[in-house]
Amino acid sequence: MKHEQNRQNPQQSVEHLFRHKHAEILAAILRSVGFENMELVEEAIQGAFQTALEHWPYAGMPENPGGWLYTVARNRTIDALRKRKRDRRRESAGAADMHLAGADCDPSDLPDELSTGLDDLATMILLCCNPAISPIGQVCVTLRAACGFSVLEIARVLGMRPEAVKKTLTRSRKRIATERRSLKVLAPGRVSERFWIVMQCLYAMFTEGYAASSGPSPMRREVAEEAIRLADILLAASIVPESEKADLHALVALMLFQLARFDARCDALGTPIRIEDQDRTLWNRDLIHAGLTALAHSQRAPRISAYHLEARIAAEHATSPDFSRTDWTLILRLYDDLLKLKPDRAVQLNRIVALGRARGPDEALEQMARLEPPDGSPARDRYLYHAARGDLLLAAGRPGAGQREWSLAAGFAPTKAEQAHAQKKSGPAPEPVPNSDRPAS
Repeated sequence: MKHEQNRQNPQQSVEHLFRHKHAEILAAILRSVGFENMELVEEAIQGAFQTALEHWPYAGMPENPGGWLYTVARNRTIDALRKRKRDRRRESAGAADMHLAGADCDPSDLPDELSTGLDDLATMILLCCNPAISPIGQVCVTLRAACGFSVLEIARVLGMRPEAVKKTLTRSRKRIATERRSLKVLAPGRVSERFWIVMQCLYAMFTEGYAASSGPSPMRREVAEEAIRLADILLAASIVPESEKADLHALVALMLFQLARFDARCDALGTPIRIEDQDRTLWNRDLIHAGLTALAHSQRAPRISAYHLEARIAAEHATSPDFSRTDWTLILRLYDDLLKLKPDRAVQLNRIVALGRARGPDEALEQMARLEPPDGSPARDRYLYHAARGDLLLAAGRPGAGQREWSLAAGFAPTKAEQAHAQKKSGPAPEPVPNSDRPAS
């Protein structure tokens, strides 16, 4: 029996399946053919979904759409591997060193049914987070392999040109292929060695969805949710040691607390709303509760990580009944501890903001003077610095200086929505002074 609801909107159904089945199908096939064939298998899966788009509107969706897609992708993979073998036979002995990757794979090794386990999916995520790959490469290849994002979607969410994404994916796949391992031989020791990179990659994905680095919108929820979904896969996998899962629980707690505020962070036009002005009735209490549960699980960790401290900071914000009752003294103390583990500029800046709330803006402004970003710093760093300094100056009763800082922030705003917000905070443009020979200050 066909699913009549899916028949009415087959394109949406196929796109939904692509998102949720891409990683499962990819891992199932790569288990047999090896990671050196990742691009080939991805092309086969893409072809299978394109075939579904062409046939399902007329034939209807099959009873087992995931199995149907897997079978078509599997058959396309077999055909491609056989063609590679034929091409290799035609190569001269003198060109043996130029043989195509995957030529030794036997198509008969492919499983007949889709039976990918969580460990296979987890291993694929771990292999995408190869330390030999650049951080942006890890995010790109993870979005492609584990989340089913297209090149154009990756370009959009990361603010990259499509050609740059293609080149990054090609380089990343080559690095992954050098391991030449099946999905089931990633030893526990190697999992632990690599896991901190995996968590960095997941948080980079989440941050790109929660606070986009470029583009028209400051938030892209689907990317943030994909990061949490991949974290859940890792938490459920048996190949991940319990000690690593405890750290991952802390990261999941942090992401859940932040995602809980998603619907309140922007107005209808996409303009950011500061936490003090957010409608807390829009905060998702179920996600906050899930975050608290994850934070409790994270206490099993043998050590306190930066993610533990950041999650505790986010928990204080998420559980405060209103902004005026936020325990800024506790948050400041947590930032002091966090700086010992993660002494980067972002933590320093957030600590200064907490200091301003806990002890007043004057002391915070004194410390802010030592944190001005040097020339050539990323635009987002400069935007955050000028925005934070602008708020401190406004709180200190210096509206003119505060508005000037917000005007500087507008020039570095990474998204159009944040630029509009900064321009609004900078106040109305001053009236021109007629016949004035004074230089602009």
